[in-house]
Formats: sequence, C-alpha cells, structure tokens
Amino acid sequence: MPTETLRSPLPLIRADGKGYTIAGESIDGFSDRPELPPPARVRLARLGERYAPKKLSPAQRDLLATPAAERDATRQPSVEQEGFQADAAEAERAWEEGVYAELSSEQQEWVSDPGSHPSLPEETRYPLTLGQIHLLTGASERQLRHWTDEEMVPAHRAGSHRRYYSTAVARTLLLAQMSSQQIATLIALRRGGDPGRRIAVMIGSVMSSVAHDSGVGEAQRENMLAAARALAENTAA
Repeated sequence: MPTETLRSPLPLIRADGKGYTIAGESIDGFSDRPELPPPARVRLARLGERYAPKKLSPAQRDLLATPAAERDATRQPSVEQEGFQADAAEAERAWEEGVYAELSSEQQEWVSDPGSHPSLPEETRYPLTLGQIHLLTGASERQLRHWTDEEMVPAHRAGSHRRYYSTAVARTLLLAQMSSQQIATLIALRRGGDPGRRIAVMIGSVMSSVAHDSGVGEAQRENMLAAARALAENTAA
C-alpha cells in the first residue's frame, strides 16, 4: 500500500452510507484494515458499529473496547452522519410497514441508487436536496415541503436546508401515487383530534368487516382483527 495512504486522515463515511473514503480512495463496507494506523482502525470500527453492526469482526470489537475507542466515541458525528444513522432506523420502520413492497422494481432501484434515475447525474448520492428529490419522485417542491411539515416524509436539517435520505424517497414515491383525497385522509389521521378519531374508527370497522369475509384465511383474519383492535385502542387513547 502506498505510504501516503498509511499517513492518510481518518476514514470518512461515504455519501451513500455503505462505505467510506480515505486518502481519496472509496471502499465498500467497513472491514478492518490492519495496515492502517490504530486511530484509523478505531474510526473504521466505529463507523462499522454505527452503519453495519452485524458485520463487525472480533478484531474490531476488541478495538472498540480500547481507551482509544472511548476517546473516539466522544467526537460528535457530523450532520450527514446523523442523517444516515436516523435513516437506517426510518428505513427499517418503512420496511415493516410495507412501504417498499408497494414500489416497483424500478422505483426500488431509484431508492437504492438515486443516480440511476434518468433525471439525475450518475454520481448523485445521498443526502438529496429538495430539488433533487423533486426530480427523482415527480412530487412538486411545494408538495414536498407540505408533506415534510406534516411529518409524512422524513427530512434532516443541515443548517437552514433540508436534506433527504432513502426513506424519504421511498415514502414520497408512494405518496406521489396517491390521490389528494387519500393524502388528506392520512394527514387528518396523523393530526388526530375528532376528525382523525372518526377516520380511525371507520378504518377499524372496515378492517373488521373484511376480516370476517369467507375468503380470508385464518392467519390473515387474526392479523387484521389484531390491527383493528390496536387501532381502536390508540384511537381511544
């Protein structure tokens, strides 16, 4: 390995959150590199702990238990790093809610790699600006601001600007396929109050009715009834 790489600065998270850069070199993943100086290895292990914890090696876990790792942990993550970290949790929630299952294979590719969209340059990486997510999803900038304000689409602040990550793209693509009436219903449900409560009651009633249809399987029926009960409990609360 070139000498200049060994004396390079600490690893920095890559824009897509799936790797890092060091001395101008872009590396996929966060595997340990024994040839790097200890501070660089510790930072690499710290990045792996944050962005790919299931892939940490025993050597990296040992590094994270050293005093050097404790000092590194006191460093505040950048706004961009915090955005990637929050997006990981948001993406997991979106998967559980079935958001990604509603997207086409092409749309899922755009979420995974925004640079694959024909309206954006190939080198486009997360986080995205308001203009970039507008081009990628087809939603207007006015809609995006409104949906963000209503907390339908997650955004992260970078100074006075909003920055959008993968979960925001997935949710926006889904919202862009819905009618204005459907979105208004979702917003009313989210806001709560009497309008939201009435909508929740009606949704629970419809779910219960469908669950008792003769064509619904037993497991599906139980899931739907459980969801209807949970909705009713939350509405009462």
